[in-house]
Amino acid sequence: MAAEYSFLRAGNYRLTANSPCVNAGTNLPWMAGAEDLDGGQRILNGRVDIGAFEYGSVTYSFICLNTDIVDFGKVIIWNENVQTVTVQNVGGGTLTGEVTGAVMPFSVVSGTPYSLEESDETFVVLRFSPSGKETYSNTVAFTGGGDAAVLLIGTGIPEPGFYLLFIIYQLLFIKLKLKS
Repeated sequence: MAAEYSFLRAGNYRLTANSPCVNAGTNLPWMAGAEDLDGGQRILNGRVDIGAFEYGSVTYSFICLNTDIVDFGKVIIWNENVQTVTVQNVGGGTLTGEVTGAVMPFSVVSGTPYSLEESDETFVVLRFSPSGKETYSNTVAFTGGGDAAVLLIGTGIPEPGFYLLFIIYQLLFIKLKLKS
């Protein structure tokens, strides 16, 4: 059991349905009528789970994302890069939520709001369209089921050849200024 407990996510020690800890504990007399840390029945299906939370004693939705950082990389100014984040309900019940907090040059293209039954997933499409030559960052919130956040980062770069034209223009301007 030590190798894989199958928790919902880091820091959340509730079990998933496929955890080897479900119905794998030893029933003790004091557990009859006792509650787990969620306030649900300590023993379900005739045998206690290993851990402080009995799987299925209380139905909660829990959000799980496939990443906590989306790096859009280098994108030419006024162009765009689109990336996808997978949102999954790894708990029970219905997970309802939305993505909030996107600030230009980042935006949410599709996938919000979402409503997911147990084990369902959806895809949220995010866009980065820089308007200047700089590095941008923004944290967006995925609400519902305990909430989650994703850091968005990307760098705007000039069109290839832009600097060469700019330098030629400056050199011509300086040359004309020197002649006058």
